[in-house]
Amino acid sequence: EEGDDPAASWAPKPGSLRYDVLTALHALSGSAREQAGVGRDAIVKHARENGSAITRGDDDLALYRQDAVTVLGKEKRALVPLWLQEDARYVLTPEGRAAGRAQPTGGEGRQGEQDSDRKRQRRA
Repeated sequence: EEGDDPAASWAPKPGSLRYDVLTALHALSGSAREQAGVGRDAIVKHARENGSAITRGDDDLALYRQDAVTVLGKEKRALVPLWLQEDARYVLTPEGRAAGRAQPTGGEGRQGEQDSDRKRQRRA
């Protein structure tokens, strides 16, 4: 329908690493820090500790970081980029801010909770 939020078609899906990165950017972006962007290492740390994506790097920080950095870097080629990169810092685009507002609040729903539980069990 025309009244639907267009962000739904290009917003990352819960359980994906792109979703975890977007969620991290939203959590770490503040009004003052927004201007300077969010550092890559902070995004990777937040996404790994709070995200639900199952990746090859769940048990290996170096592999997780590689995957997250790949997701961060590929965004510039997305049909609708959700963040921009300047060196090792990232800033949400207006579409990224809108996509974050369109995401479920209080977690990613049942599937995201199950994925997070699986990640915690694997790390234990």
